Amino acid sequence: MQSQQLITVVFPGPDRAWAAWIARTLEAHGQRTSLHRWDPPREQDLTEALGDLLLTSGPVLLVLSERFFQLGPRREGEWDEALRGLVARNAGRFAAVALTDLPLSTAAALLEPVDLRGLDATEAERRLLARLDLEATPRENPNPRELVGARYPNDPPAVWGGVPRRNPRFTGRDELLARVQRTLMDAEPGASVCALVGMAGIGKTQVAVEYAHRYGSDYDVVWWIDADRRATLRERLAELAAALDLDTGPEIGERVRAVREALRTGEPYRRWLLVLDGWEEPEGADGLLPQGSPGHVLITSRNRAWRTSAEVVEMPGFDRAESTGYLLRRAPHLSADEAEEVAAELGDLPLALTQAASVLAESRMDAAEYLRRLRDGTTDLEGSEATLAAWSLVLNQLRASAPSSYALLRLCAAFAPGRIPIGLVSGLPAAELPESLRWIVSEPQGWARALDTLVGYSVLTRERPGGFPDGPDAQQEAVRMHPVVHSMIGRLTGDEDRAA
Repeated sequence: MQSQQLITVVFPGPDRAWAAWIARTLEAHGQRTSLHRWDPPREQDLTEALGDLLLTSGPVLLVLSERFFQLGPRREGEWDEALRGLVARNAGRFAAVALTDLPLSTAAALLEPVDLRGLDATEAERRLLARLDLEATPRENPNPRELVGARYPNDPPAVWGGVPRRNPRFTGRDELLARVQRTLMDAEPGASVCALVGMAGIGKTQVAVEYAHRYGSDYDVVWWIDADRRATLRERLAELAAALDLDTGPEIGERVRAVREALRTGEPYRRWLLVLDGWEEPEGADGLLPQGSPGHVLITSRNRAWRTSAEVVEMPGFDRAESTGYLLRRAPHLSADEAEEVAAELGDLPLALTQAASVLAESRMDAAEYLRRLRDGTTDLEGSEATLAAWSLVLNQLRASAPSSYALLRLCAAFAPGRIPIGLVSGLPAAELPESLRWIVSEPQGWARALDTLVGYSVLTRERPGGFPDGPDAQQEAVRMHPVVHSMIGRLTGDEDRAA
């Protein structure tokens, strides 16, 4: 490959960190690059969409991951058809790197992708250059881990605290995430505070989680704070003092002041991100947020009063393409027209769509039956009523097909929303539990299956990976229930169910 050609790096949104590192690496060796986030409309023929990438004059480097092949999604066999035809005719223009441990199709092998999984930065750089027939060139900073603005994606930030696990089912939102990033990056120095504002259940937390993971390689510190209670907010902010290795006393107030000063001055780290999830009361924010600092603050909230102290980004629902794409990925037995009808019925509300997709995927229910049940359950499907109707179907499905899971769900609903230390229940004597729940103590495998079902239906999320542990740490198991989910269950199960 000749030097100074323009290499177009094509990637799905979630793989931005890899694309940025690849581009910076190639630029460090004298190449010109262009980043191209690729998500062609499902209606566009895939061969045509891939052919459009060849309108540039130079090589096209595809960043292949499972997310790349989920774009659309596409009908079975469409990827193989497009790759066999187009790549075979333009083998000299296409190259690829692979980031997935899933087997690639035979047609994808035509791209001769080089595998970068699990490598250190030096070996990944060597393989990348070799795949593109580029010679390594001397540079001032020979360490590929330290390219300005592009940390090697396999290396986490120096401080990474409390960030929830990335949601593998996260769909779309690329434009929204890019807007949040621009809002933070383009702000005047010392004023980089963005508030992501929208109704409960619209997906604010999930967007913040994805932002932290997608752009985490841009920061040296990423610190997540559950900010729904002021006391918890202060405690988590104070805990950052130890993570930054600050010399401070034991009092919370002293540690908070030390953290604010360290973030304000950028010592020991200038590139930092604070995420404050669920901060509803802007009053007192000036006493907690670092002032005149070089880092970034991302807040999620339902309260639009943040306009006075932050740049507000309104959180919309899904657009229709995101809604249908999500449904088709979760429930591939649906047709595109059926996904369109379900999305329209639910008003493109993310939480309602999540529950709809869970029911459709778990039960293999056809769309016509789902819509019939949905319409029978409510006369007004606008706003929160759409979510309520979707939740009614979830509970009916659990009650009929997974009574143990339904009983466990009622138990979880007796706790406050948010973090639920559900593992503590397993340590109780059976006699102290209602008769309908005594199986929790005597049947640990049944417990695991019931919990797995609730997680599969997106009713709960786990705080720790894997199933319920069979050992002395079982009581440490914790789950989370979204406040909107908690509210829906409360409205639908009634006092008698919650007391059972």
